Amino acid sequence: MADWDNRNQHETPIRAEVRGAIEFLEAKKILYFKQDVFDHFAVSHRQGWAMISKASEDRRHHRAEGVEHCGRPRLISNRHPKEIDRIIKEDGFEARALSWHDLAYEKKWCNKKLVKDRKAWVELMKDRYPEPSDWYRVRFSDKTEEKDDREKVLKRVHAWAAIGHNFKSDLTFYEIKSNTNGKMTQRACIDQMVEPVVKPWLERGDDFVLEEDDDSGHGPGKSNIVRKSKQDNKLEHYFNCHSSPDFALIENCWQPPKQYIKKFPC
Repeated sequence: MADWDNRNQHETPIRAEVRGAIEFLEAKKILYFKQDVFDHFAVSHRQGWAMISKASEDRRHHRAEGVEHCGRPRLISNRHPKEIDRIIKEDGFEARALSWHDLAYEKKWCNKKLVKDRKAWVELMKDRYPEPSDWYRVRFSDKTEEKDDREKVLKRVHAWAAIGHNFKSDLTFYEIKSNTNGKMTQRACIDQMVEPVVKPWLERGDDFVLEEDDDSGHGPGKSNIVRKSKQDNKLEHYFNCHSSPDFALIENCWQPPKQYIKKFPC
């Protein structure tokens, strides 16, 4: 009997149905003729046998065996996503494998203005504190933020701290009502840091110089409420070099607590 219908094209679902029906009958040990299955799905004899041949197995989407022929070659192996996931879990998303010195060396670029500013800042600090022991008075301060991953909690947790020679302050958590990104305001700097935290250090007789982030909230301008508050409290301070985290020791202090916190689910 001639196979007049052998040129009809059938969609992938028909192929899957033919193979599925045959696999079911064989699994249940039901006697059947393959031609009956072909006829039931209106498939020709030749096309039916082509559908159930091993050469057509990789055409079914649920077949995981064998080499995938569709699409471009994979850029990474199955091992790489697992390794990336391990690094994130163990070291944290913001973990650094390189020091700031190494990162600067890797980048190999710095605009002329920043080079000039960094050089001027370093020369100024060298004149102020020429000996290593002179830096014992300096307390390096900085802010950090950590996302609260608990469900329905949209805010970030903001904290401020200071470190120095034989000195480590407590974490001071603060909130900025006017924004959610932790951008420090001058009023918040006075009410949540200078008055409740730094002022008691001065009142108990601590001899120190406070290094601060060169941020507008800390009052780097010539005339503002933060500068006046610091003058009233006789606070000796200076601002760190902008765009130069490698100059601020406290920048390296935030990674350990961040990595520690990430180990615990909220």
